[in-house]
Amino acid sequence: MTQMTPSQTQGDRGPSVAGALLAIFGGLLWLIPTALVVLVVPKFVKIFEDSGAELPTATQAVITVAWAVSAWWPLVALVWLAVVGGLVALCEKVRARWPVVLAGMFAGLSLLGVGVGTFLMVVVLFVPLVEMIELMSQG
Repeated sequence: MTQMTPSQTQGDRGPSVAGALLAIFGGLLWLIPTALVVLVVPKFVKIFEDSGAELPTATQAVITVAWAVSAWWPLVALVWLAVVGGLVALCEKVRARWPVVLAGMFAGLSLLGVGVGTFLMVVVLFVPLVEMIELMSQG
């Protein structure tokens, strides 16, 4: 009697599960900058408005994106669900390697994009804040 391997008993679902998990991981990464934009940026906006400081273009861009994400969050959530759900469904339905590779690329690019984006967002918000504090301490 021959013994079946786990991949034979499960119908070789390993790659599709891995692809689905990569897609979900890539999607969950985007919650970090989204939370920053929705929860943290408005606090900076209040500080900047109260001070009347002239903000650099990059800081104004982050504030505009934060406003857009906060105002249009249902659309942002729908796009997020479509991308992640589409990748998960693709990995489950198509029994080939390319959906898994696509999900892996999405996860990798998400990790890179979220890391760089979050770093830039923090720098763009803190530089004007530090300058404001320096001006206040001098005056």
